[in-house]
Amino acid sequence: MNRSLAQLALALGGVVLLSGAFFAFAALSNTVSGGAGGTVATMWRPAWFLLGFELLVILAGILNILLARGRFGSVPFGLICVAGTIAVASLFGYLGSGGTVWGIALKPLLFARVGLALLIVALAGTIQLHARPAGVKLLFRGIILAAAAVGLGLLAYVLRNSVGSWSEILVLSLLMLGFVAVVGLIAASIDCLIRAFTPTLQNEPNTTL
Repeated sequence: MNRSLAQLALALGGVVLLSGAFFAFAALSNTVSGGAGGTVATMWRPAWFLLGFELLVILAGILNILLARGRFGSVPFGLICVAGTIAVASLFGYLGSGGTVWGIALKPLLFARVGLALLIVALAGTIQLHARPAGVKLLFRGIILAAAAVGLGLLAYVLRNSVGSWSEILVLSLLMLGFVAVVGLIAASIDCLIRAFTPTLQNEPNTTL
């Protein structure tokens, strides 16, 4: 793995680990205020659901750091697993805690964690493409095909008010052709994107055009 990419992965792992440790401590030391008869008392009430899922985030951060240091073979796949763990654990921790800890809303944390997970996925893709340069061509081809499918959809949307004066046979024919074209472009785009990020197997024939 490229040294700069490894350093970036290491830094992201550190951010994940530190944020998980901080919010795990916040969940464990959480307090609530309540009382009766005009008296207010502060009670210790740990957010156990949040604590459990933050421990998973901590483990994901440790795994991220180990992957960045080359302790495991498939770094891109491992980083994707880390990203998924971060996103899911953050979501369930947010839901299980009622969205607050120490009276602080956790929604910004949830959005930040999802953004961090997406950044780790992007890093995993970059590492895979760096290890397999032939995948870059397939990536751009998939993007172009997807853009063509979106373009056809936008064209149909723009012309939606103009087809009223056209013959029904023409409109039906264009809809069928457009549907087939869009589905074909999307299928081809997905195929290119999958092959772009698929590791090359030994003795695999080169199918890149």
